[in-house]
Amino acid sequence: MTTSNQGGPGLGLQVPQTLYPANLLPNAPYVPGSSQITLAAGQTLPIPPGNWLVQVGKYTMIQYLDPVMDIWWRYTTVPGAPTFIGSDGTNFRVANLTGCPIGAVVTNAGSGYTAGNVTVTASAGGSTWTALVGGMVSTTTTITTAGSGYTIAPLAIFPAPPNGGVPATGYCTIASGTVSALTVVNQGAGYLTVPTPAIVPCPSDPNLGSIVNAVAKVTLTGTGSISAVLCTNSGTAQTSATAPTLTIAGAGGSSAAATAVMLSTATTASVTSGGAGYSATNQNLLTTIGGLTSATAVNTQPAIETAILTPRPALMSLAGGATITSVTTVIDGGLFSGTPTALVQTTALITTAATIVPTLGFTTDQVVLQPI
Repeated sequence: MTTSNQGGPGLGLQVPQTLYPANLLPNAPYVPGSSQITLAAGQTLPIPPGNWLVQVGKYTMIQYLDPVMDIWWRYTTVPGAPTFIGSDGTNFRVANLTGCPIGAVVTNAGSGYTAGNVTVTASAGGSTWTALVGGMVSTTTTITTAGSGYTIAPLAIFPAPPNGGVPATGYCTIASGTVSALTVVNQGAGYLTVPTPAIVPCPSDPNLGSIVNAVAKVTLTGTGSISAVLCTNSGTAQTSATAPTLTIAGAGGSSAAATAVMLSTATTASVTSGGAGYSATNQNLLTTIGGLTSATAVNTQPAIETAILTPRPALMSLAGGATITSVTTVIDGGLFSGTPTALVQTTALITTAATIVPTLGFTTDQVVLQPI
């Protein structure tokens, strides 16, 4: 089904036709159309061809297929707000990946590996992975021509690996109108030849027309080591959001290790100590801080490793009055890649802090796909 834009006084939106599976899978049986779809943990649904108003729930995300890394990447949306998507039926999807791995942190790069000869196997859940060998931009850079006339730091743009991989990123620092340093933020992975970063004047620089461009030089590092591990399919949701163990193997290579990064939500919380002095008249609420993966990265790849997810705090109502006894309602389980720390919001001046531990897991979620 292909949709087209429509609107005007007295003209309502069209009724959804067959969303799934008839227009996504060949020879599938007819299913009455509906704009309301529930996704269980681990389920994904391609957005059919056409123009759509997409509204995801608290735990589902819109993703697009990144053409360089060949992985599904999060399409940033405002929580609770509809998003307009023009889909070709292939490159956009909605995904409930709670309880599933979404990436990995390389904790030991190892040595002796060769590109195309490395496998990554998950101990459970059926997730699939690609390991990239070498081809990282060194964090040590050289400014060969400092340029002149800058009043705003210029942009540093690295070309992507031409045969697929992880693009490097970085930024420039200026001093007295010249570029003094190029800092690498993400080393990238899979470069076969040394990329040349483009130092591009910021379009809002008042001196744009008279700037003499700077030139920077970088080198590659990590030959024979694992530079990145990418999740190509998240598999099925894991009980209690327990991360599968990743095993890296390749003829001649040794010692590489990676920790799977899970996308989890808090399904409840356990009160191990109720504390004292909480409000006995107003509702006490649990929220969280933190919740990032605790794995220690050996490469500088935050975009695809430690910062692949920005945690969203949980919110739960608590029972017990002055002493906390239990969780009554999970208002929002939040999203995490590691265990968060629980805090209690109260109107009282507490005398003894409660100890509460969130329980991480997965959940179902609701999405709306409305043709426009």
